[in-house]
Order: sequence, then C-alpha cells, then structure tokens
Amino acid sequence: MNRNAITLLSAFTKVSKPVQMNVARFSTRNVARTLIRTPVTRVMPQIKQSPFGIIRSFSEERGQRRPQRQEAPLTTNVLLVRAPVGVDIQTALGNFGVVENGVHTFETGSAPYIFVEFNSAEDATRALRFIRSRSKNPSSEIANTSATPASAEDIEALREQSSKPSNVAVLPKIPYYFTEADLKEVFPGFKFESVSVGHGKAYVKFATAEEADRFVAQAGSATIGKYPVSIYKSIPFDMDRHAKSPVNTVKIRGHPTESTEEDIRNFFGDLAIARVVMADIEIPGGRVINECYVTFSDPSQVETAVSKDRQKIGSRWVSVKRSSNKEVRRTLERKREQENSYRDNEQSE
Repeated sequence: MNRNAITLLSAFTKVSKPVQMNVARFSTRNVARTLIRTPVTRVMPQIKQSPFGIIRSFSEERGQRRPQRQEAPLTTNVLLVRAPVGVDIQTALGNFGVVENGVHTFETGSAPYIFVEFNSAEDATRALRFIRSRSKNPSSEIANTSATPASAEDIEALREQSSKPSNVAVLPKIPYYFTEADLKEVFPGFKFESVSVGHGKAYVKFATAEEADRFVAQAGSATIGKYPVSIYKSIPFDMDRHAKSPVNTVKIRGHPTESTEEDIRNFFGDLAIARVVMADIEIPGGRVINECYVTFSDPSQVETAVSKDRQKIGSRWVSVKRSSNKEVRRTLERKREQENSYRDNEQSE
C-alpha cells in the first residue's frame, strides 16, 4: 500500500465514533480499494472540513443522483385525484390553497373520483408535484395516490353521469395482448355497443343500463385462460379517458439472445419507432428470459406491428403482442431489483 493510502487510513482513526459505524457498512476490501484509487487532492480537503468528507467521496465514485423530473406549470386550477380508502385529501393538500368546499368526491365503481379546486394554477402545480413526489413512499400520508390535471367541465360531466344508471362495465385485469375480437370470443352471448381495450384493461358499453347489469352478474364467472375475470360497473367518463390513451407499445418474445436494437428496428421496417427496451430477466428456477418492448411514435402503427407475429428474427420465430408502458415500467423495475440484489451479494462476499 502506498504512502498516500496509509495517510488516509490513519485519518479514520481520528474521526468520531458515529463515522466509524457508518464506515463499517463497507467491507475492508472495498474501503482499501477506494482509498488507493481516490486522489489525495480530492479527499483530503473534505477530511479537514468535516469528518464525513471521506464518506461523501464514496458516493461520488458512484456518480451523482439522477435529477427528478419537474412537472410543467399547469394551465388549470383543478386536479383529478385517485386515492386509496382512508386517505384524507382535504388534510393532505390543505397547505396548497384549496378553495372552500373545493373537494368533490364521486363514488364510481372500485375507486372514487376526487376533484380538488385550487385558488390558482400555480397552487395546482405545486400540489401535483407534491403528490407525485410522495405517492411512492409507503409511509407517506398520500401513498399510492395519483393525480392528473382536470377542468370544471369534467366535474360537471361526472356529476351528471354519477346521478343516473350507467351502461358501461370495466374489466380491470386482462392480458395486455387482448383485443376487441378476443373479448367478443370470450363473451359470445353479449352485444357490445362500443369497446375500448388496452393497457391490461377493457371498457364495454351497452345499449342500456340493464344489459350492463346483466353482463356484470352473468359474466363474472367467466375465465380468460386459467384466470377468473373481474367485472365492475363503471361510467362513460372512465371509458372516455381510457380511449384517449391508445396503445403504442408491443412486446416481442422468442427473439435470439444475440439480437441488437438495430435487428429489432430492421424487423419492423419503415415503422416509426420511438424507443426499444431490451431486458434479460431471471425467472424462478434460474432460467433467463429475453424480453423486448417496442414503442411506436404513431399508435396506429401497432396494428401493422402485431401483424408480424409468428415471423422470424434471424433463425427464430418470434411472438409480437400488444403491451403497455405500464408493463415496460414493471419489467424495468424488476430488472433493477435483480441488479441491486446481485450487487449486494457481491459486496457481502
């Protein structure tokens, strides 16, 4: 070990006990390796300023934290909030300029709609950023809460629809690849007036509210493959919002392990591809599967992409099915968790 490393190691003996407890989280081998590779001119000034400076040098080796995405300022002063049962939106957003009697709750189906009116668009923007920054924290007062911009017209439309029987039903959990034709094949005894399918969810509209009630009562015992189907009553407001977010992503399975992003783009020819996500996921049993997601700039091109199902990439037949950005996020989170687990196991060895 060189003289500089010996000087830095001796600095550890002079720091306070809490710092020694923090340093204990690092293995001896990693500490020695970092000390040897870290320039003295970079670390020594931090040690003189604070005993915690050497700890900060380790975080710098891993790079800076990714900056959080800031929401663009809103032009409306109304937010549509979906929150689990027990979340007090009035109290959670009380410091963001909610107008008096500005919280409107509509019980519709499995989760209520909550419209919140603010004094200004700036207050609504601050509240939206607050919700999105805290919603993924399980210990937060607004855990698992989502919010999107809305308008006063949305409040009036929902008030009108929730006051009369609805002719819309929703299937909240279906395969991502399901289409309208698949839905009609599973439920041949029902006539749908209109259908909105995508993102693992389907909305069906009937001619009358009585037909929708019969569909919920009788079709609840059906199955898709080996999985039972869940069906609930909904409202046209839900269906309209779902139809405004068309599917623009497909999932490819069975492609060769050595396939590259260029191979995937060449497979779809002239279609406008916005993003390609490729991930190797380990499943129970130790086997690794290769998953690929392709997002198109134009949602209308998804039908052309799905028509390439059962064609070849290289020497292998591939499956091309509808997917969703939600499934892409889940796959990336699962991949990230596996990488973190591998890294922790390597450091503990």
